[in-house]
Amino acid sequence: MKVKIKDLKSNPFKKFISGGRLNSETIARLKESISHGTLPITFSARKVGKENQLCFGHHRIEAFKQVHGKDFEVEVNFVDYNDEKMLVDMVRENINQRDVDYQDKKESVVLAHNWLGSKVKTVKRFDSLKKTGFHPKGIKGGSEPLEDSHRSVAKFLSKEGKSVSYETVRNYLNIHFNLDKNIEKKVGKIVNGKNKEEKKPIWHGVTLAKFKDKKEQRDLDKVIEESQEQRRNQMSTLITSYKQLPKKEKEDIREQKIDIVYAPIINKVIKEVPDKIKQVKIIERIKKNSLNQEQVTDLIKKSQNNKDFVLLKDQLSSDLFKEDWWLPEQKRPQGYGRNDYHGNCSPLLIKQGLLRYAKNKKEIIVDSMAGSGTFIDVAKEMGYKKIFAFDIYPIREDIKKKSAQDTGLKNNSVDFIFNHYPYWEMVDYSKYSNKKSSDDLSSLNYDKFLNECKKIIQHNFNILKKDCYYMVLIGDIRRQGRKFLASEIHKIAEEVGFNLWDRAVMKLQGQTIKADPNAYYRALKNNYMVQTYDDILVFKKRGKK
Repeated sequence: MKVKIKDLKSNPFKKFISGGRLNSETIARLKESISHGTLPITFSARKVGKENQLCFGHHRIEAFKQVHGKDFEVEVNFVDYNDEKMLVDMVRENINQRDVDYQDKKESVVLAHNWLGSKVKTVKRFDSLKKTGFHPKGIKGGSEPLEDSHRSVAKFLSKEGKSVSYETVRNYLNIHFNLDKNIEKKVGKIVNGKNKEEKKPIWHGVTLAKFKDKKEQRDLDKVIEESQEQRRNQMSTLITSYKQLPKKEKEDIREQKIDIVYAPIINKVIKEVPDKIKQVKIIERIKKNSLNQEQVTDLIKKSQNNKDFVLLKDQLSSDLFKEDWWLPEQKRPQGYGRNDYHGNCSPLLIKQGLLRYAKNKKEIIVDSMAGSGTFIDVAKEMGYKKIFAFDIYPIREDIKKKSAQDTGLKNNSVDFIFNHYPYWEMVDYSKYSNKKSSDDLSSLNYDKFLNECKKIIQHNFNILKKDCYYMVLIGDIRRQGRKFLASEIHKIAEEVGFNLWDRAVMKLQGQTIKADPNAYYRALKNNYMVQTYDDILVFKKRGKK
């Protein structure tokens, strides 16, 4: 229905964002769109008593008012929203709009965070708490976010098929609660999706907010400020390398005794030169002579003997795949699990995972879906000593009978986990046992299958050490339409707390038209493509859940 602009009131939560102030630059751009006839004239609002309260679109309605006057009529769709829905819609709109002011975006996320912490249901009650200096439960003096608040807020705002990313919420909350306030003043406003030139980009604040020490933030801010212009584009990567450095090298960079550009090179030396004395000598030469990466690599090679230089040799091995398209052995070799076991995987795939993500042979490595033991045999051949293998249907003595949901391993004790998931109901694995297990994923309906997968992934997250890797092999299947299992596992892992670190595909062994002459016919008849690969997902555990 048509409503005059003067009869529309603001969303009751608008006053909590920048004090309800509107951005004149945003309004000016919207007025230009009105002159071109490209600005939508329809709004959403709710009725509260005699008031018509806007859900969102405050800058847009102000632009129409300035162009056409307060008696101008706009189209309004009235909705039956409670206070919480009014908050969610306005916050989500602010976050997802490209030209919304940075400060408004941040304060919108903080508003959602504080609403969740308040446990109230009405804006009136929330307003009364704010006036008394309220801090949400779990916040010490308002200086720390609610426990696990990043995920809670992202989930709270992601409703009705509309989503707000966890990363966006995390970045704004980290800046608000962790970043030095003088640095935050430098963080830029957003105009047409870009930062104003006189302000620092948002990544600047996001990167520095990861450091708890405010002095360290200020020192690194100065380092970035004085860095050459061409290096600023790679500063986020350089800061990540800086975080991995020992204390002394961090102090040297902060005091500008070493250019931060050498952080990745110094890390390379620390990782690839086991001898501590040789490490120190090479790093000192880097400080004095400003060596480039090629010169450092040459020094590393000269400083090693073959016995103690296993890590670099593995990294440079021609056996290590460099790209994300993996080809298996032409014929599966003997001696790795059982070739007749339905669902075994390529030994080469497991070798690649261990070479990349579990370089130290003394690390604890786990396969909780061990099947016929391919993982065990490959790991033993490569020299690993601490191998744990579990399965609900163990077929050999070195595989313990345990569910992948509860291996009995301690939290934060494992260095690498590999899982080759059953492709839902494609194979009935109870055929390898006299008794069907209640934990058998292949015997469940699809929803229960995904729920049980989540329990497994949560357990893996708990037992894995910080900054260690979880590698998954999974393929899609066709049952009443295609089931995108890899996407489901990816989604669940992110919900649990993992970050997707890498992704590759491996061509299926024997999956050709020759192996199944009817595959091509079925694909053409039902209008789909023949699947010839499995997905390899590598997740990394970062920080604490």
